Amino acid sequence: MRKLKRYVAALSVTAAAVIGSAPSAGAADYPWYPFDGIKSNWTCSPTEKQGSAYVQQCVIVNGIAYQGATIITTNSSVTAQSYTSAIKNRTSDGRVSCAGPISDTTVLCLSETLRAARGSYVQGAAEVIVGATGPTWHMSPTVPIK
Repeated sequence: MRKLKRYVAALSVTAAAVIGSAPSAGAADYPWYPFDGIKSNWTCSPTEKQGSAYVQQCVIVNGIAYQGATIITTNSSVTAQSYTSAIKNRTSDGRVSCAGPISDTTVLCLSETLRAARGSYVQGAAEVIVGATGPTWHMSPTVPIK
């Protein structure tokens, strides 16, 4: 019985250590991707200033596949976070979080790639935080899946 109690106590400590090492809520799913330009299958919003950065929201469509793309440009050093999603027929899905410092560059955050039936309407969306600014929503135009 004494061995069982020690075993349970050791197991509890081990479980607590493993749970304690899990990433905290709000941690980034992915780092920023390098940005190499808007492609012909991207449909994007106008660029908007947010704090010390410029944000543009896009939806990328390739056949029936689509995903949200958030572009952030800064000419200074700032910490930013983007929760980028893809939306189909007004339902959000595929949310990905990108976060970290950005210095004098343009970066990209991509949502998961999803699929939609022909005739569906899709768009990209993101909740973006730049430096000390509060979260701001950015939406791409809505486009049909043809």
